[in-house]
Amino acid sequence: MLYIEKYPEFVPPLIIFLLAFFLGVQGTLLTRFLSLRFGVLDLPGGRKAHDEPVPCLGGLAIVFAVTISLLLSYGRSPEILVILAVGLGIALVGLLDDIAGVPAWLKLAVLAVGCVVLMMNGIGLNRTPFPVVNSVLTFLWVAGVASAFNAIDNSDGLAGSICAISAAALFLMGWSTWQVSFSFLAMALAGSALGFLHFNMKPARVYMGDTGSFFLGYILAVLVIFGDWSESGVRSFLAGCFVLAVPVYDLGLTTILRARHGVISGPLSAIAYSDRDHISHRLLKMGLSHGQMIAALCLLSFGCSCVALVVAKASGPVAAAVVGLAVAGLAWLGLYLDRQTSVPELWSTTPSKLLKKERTPA
Repeated sequence: MLYIEKYPEFVPPLIIFLLAFFLGVQGTLLTRFLSLRFGVLDLPGGRKAHDEPVPCLGGLAIVFAVTISLLLSYGRSPEILVILAVGLGIALVGLLDDIAGVPAWLKLAVLAVGCVVLMMNGIGLNRTPFPVVNSVLTFLWVAGVASAFNAIDNSDGLAGSICAISAAALFLMGWSTWQVSFSFLAMALAGSALGFLHFNMKPARVYMGDTGSFFLGYILAVLVIFGDWSESGVRSFLAGCFVLAVPVYDLGLTTILRARHGVISGPLSAIAYSDRDHISHRLLKMGLSHGQMIAALCLLSFGCSCVALVVAKASGPVAAAVVGLAVAGLAWLGLYLDRQTSVPELWSTTPSKLLKKERTPA
């Protein structure tokens, strides 16, 4: 306790981080054992890259580490308790999906109920004078980020690495503005993700499954709308969007390119379709090794987090210029990946537009 009194700006978040990391490591060992014991495995085949069954209950360790580390330390504010309670409900549905499978509408329904609970406790995208509009915006944001993290969990170590970087950036932004409860939650998330990553880097010994990916996406989405690190609410939210740029950009770019090349034909097919055509897959197709792909996307996440800090702290003209350059860079990256990797064999179903291009004489 003397160290906490002497260094109050360092010790509490460090304790939470170390506790979450320790619980993440031990919890992952336990959940891996339970996965093997009860046969809850991610089987190879189809569009999956692994060749052997892999335990897929590792997400439970992340949920356990975040929750326990906060409850045993400094994270018992009313808002954090509400966020954790909703997160446990979302993780439960993810667990059911990992074990037996649940329909997509049930996941969306639970996310919708969770957003209503958050809004009732003052946590939401309250950017308009209309409560119904705010509720819809909150649901779209939370469901979108949760789905984005679920989609980016397609390569060993990727989702956990991006989560750790994003959570660390949100901690720095929150701690610099003395948003204590917010910062503790971000630090707990970073510690638990790193503890899990010890067993999830290639070759992965355990997967986080939908339990982990939906929980990570949900917590990060709520941190963005819960945090307030700029005098402008719009700039505050925009900064949070850049912190989560990699999963959001990946989901958006993948959907746009699927539509452009005739792989999907409407909103329903966009939601239902799944394939090995995300940014990580495209980078591997370009010849990067798995480690180089992870490093490239982590570097992109770090760069976007730096943009977020500029958006939150810099003057208006500087922030606008940096945002413009960042958006232009992401647009160029999308066009480059499209030119280099959009060929029919990228998709399990040959895209009609690319097929027509192939039949056109040179």
